[in-house]
Amino acid sequence: MVSFELSEEIQAVREAASRFAQREILQRIAEDEKKHQFQNGALHMKAIKKR
Repeated sequence: MVSFELSEEIQAVREAASRFAQREILQRIAEDEKKHQFQNGALHMKAIKKR
């Protein structure tokens, strides 16, 4: 039988990406929607700088 479970390493990457999205992206989107603005590329650059 084929196992479709994710390895521990893949699960950790998935969880880290989810935390990043919750903390950085969703917060920024909520702020931008309140101000009726859109910052093209701002999130992309922030993600690159954190590496």
